[in-house]
Amino acid sequence: MIDEKEFCKEVTLRICGTLDIEKALWDCFSYLNSFFPIDIASLHYFIPEENSGVGFADATREGGHLVHYKGFLPPELIKMFASGEMPDEYIQNRANEQP
Repeated sequence: MIDEKEFCKEVTLRICGTLDIEKALWDCFSYLNSFFPIDIASLHYFIPEENSGVGFADATREGGHLVHYKGFLPPELIKMFASGEMPDEYIQNRANEQP
């Protein structure tokens, strides 16, 4: 059992602990992976005018990497962004539509 405040503090320290985003994201990935299995941690930003998200950095077991890829968001997610009613989790499993 972990203290929720301690967990959030440690994640924040890893993300904000350096301006080197590849290192910060990888440090965060490594910390999270010590609690539960994950394959990737990603940092994205949203471009509302285009209804798209752009990947900025990824971290995997091999390390952190700067990336640049763009994906268009499904209409239901755009509506959630616009309404401000984002769920705690959102899983998009549409590999066939967006390979």
